[in-house]
Amino acid sequence: MTQDTNRDVTSGPDFPPAPAQGPASVGIAGAQDARDANETVGNAAGFAGASEPNASVVPLPPMPSAQGQAPEQLTEQAHPYAAGDDMVSGGFTDAEATTANAAIAWPTEEDEESVVQPGQGAAFAGLTTDSTSDPAFAGAETESAVVNPTASVVSPEAVVVSQQDGSAPSEGLQVAEPQSKAAHPRTGTIVACGILGAVFLLLAALVYVKGVLTDAGQGYDTMVWWTMSSQEPFTEVLVQAFHVSAVVLGIAGAAAVAGLAIAAVRRRVGLIIQLIAFAAVVLIITGVAKSHLPRTTFNPNRPNPANSAPSGHTLLFAAAMIALMLAVSRAWRAWVALIGWLASSAVGLALVAGRWHRPSDVVMSLFIAGAIACIVLAFTRGSGMDRIVDRKPSAAVQIVAPALIVLGVMALGYSLYGIWQLLPNLADEPTWGVSIACESAVAAIVGAGALVSGVVCALRQLTASPLTGAGIFGTPPRPPKVK
Repeated sequence: MTQDTNRDVTSGPDFPPAPAQGPASVGIAGAQDARDANETVGNAAGFAGASEPNASVVPLPPMPSAQGQAPEQLTEQAHPYAAGDDMVSGGFTDAEATTANAAIAWPTEEDEESVVQPGQGAAFAGLTTDSTSDPAFAGAETESAVVNPTASVVSPEAVVVSQQDGSAPSEGLQVAEPQSKAAHPRTGTIVACGILGAVFLLLAALVYVKGVLTDAGQGYDTMVWWTMSSQEPFTEVLVQAFHVSAVVLGIAGAAAVAGLAIAAVRRRVGLIIQLIAFAAVVLIITGVAKSHLPRTTFNPNRPNPANSAPSGHTLLFAAAMIALMLAVSRAWRAWVALIGWLASSAVGLALVAGRWHRPSDVVMSLFIAGAIACIVLAFTRGSGMDRIVDRKPSAAVQIVAPALIVLGVMALGYSLYGIWQLLPNLADEPTWGVSIACESAVAAIVGAGALVSGVVCALRQLTASPLTGAGIFGTPPRPPKVK
């Protein structure tokens, strides 16, 4: 028999005889084997051959039985479709059947990155079957295959949705988004933002209570205040770069304005509102907290007995770096978080080495900036998120954010270990512990900045680009294969 792209649906020894009466089973272009064709007997008239939804189709004569015959015994005379001429009006030739087969390009196993949404598209209206092996018929409910001859033939590409970007098809079909919610981040992410914001607030309060309201804490701050620049020579370079208020505030202002401009260019109105709210809360805390928080005087010989916690310069600078990271697109989030951590840590160390602030002031400010950012991210909605087509995993975020978090935890642990060694003698400000105090202060400032930058970077990716059912950032899981 002449071979062409339109498979002989009667081939195979298992094909049972066609019924003696009733409409013929014809025109099932795209059937995978003889079993698929047998399941649609009596209801598949002209499915692929119909050019219009209501086109009339004249049934063809019944096909001869192939039962008991070897494939090589079937001849062109035994199969009415093998003839090269038109059989009857409403039927189709080999060339037309080939065209119909090409139009109905059923998904294959090679389509690993796509998933067919069941029940979508006019071509599948009224289609039900007991066969679950074919992904094109997944979701069918009844036991007999019924093809609606009045349904328009729609290419299945219209119902194939990219699992990576969650974009909807261009045919106007409404496709569910099981892996990418459009209105708001996942509930688990919102709860995580609130919890981590509360944790950062508690850490800031703990630093204030232990570092400012205790004799040992004030003794530790005083030791670092006097000796940081001499014990840590590299801080002298930072002092030369950032020991000017106009420089620190100028860089912070430029970063904040750049963040708003980027959000405006991206047309993220919700994000602009978040950034403005973030800046307003930071400014209020900077202006109010320092003047209202008390500081007990345990030793009048210690320098600057007035309260200086939190550090306004550190808080404003760290908040500006965070705002810029929140505003940029997915491709830049990790790198801005990394640069923001390095810059915020450098400013904090310069302020301590230059004797503008105590180490407890700087660490407290970093935790406050992180707390406000997490709470603001909990209110992310709509245009505060990435567009659906831009919601993709970020390898840079997956690497940088966890690395910063781990570095922050380890550095803070090292700092606490150094303070624990000095704790029994901190109130006396022992000279033998100066080196340990300065090293622990450097570790505390660098660790707090790293922890805040890593957590906020990860939460921003989660709130802007929710991908997986578990609410974690990464490649979305593939749908289970239908058995």
